[in-house]
Amino acid sequence: MAFESWSEVWQMGGHGVFVWSAYSVTLLAIAALVIVPWRRSRAEVKAQRAWRARQQGAASSHAP
Repeated sequence: MAFESWSEVWQMGGHGVFVWSAYSVTLLAIAALVIVPWRRSRAEVKAQRAWRARQQGAASSHAP
């Protein structure tokens, strides 16, 4: 192992703040790139289902 203890892993020779903040920002960006489109697609599917339900309701109310 390159480090003698977990404390050294977190400190990384005095560069730990920069390294771990870079990892954090990257992880947040990747999470946003996954979560935002997923939530938008769920909202779109929900809107399409509501539209179809309205269309079917309107079609059935005009039937003889």
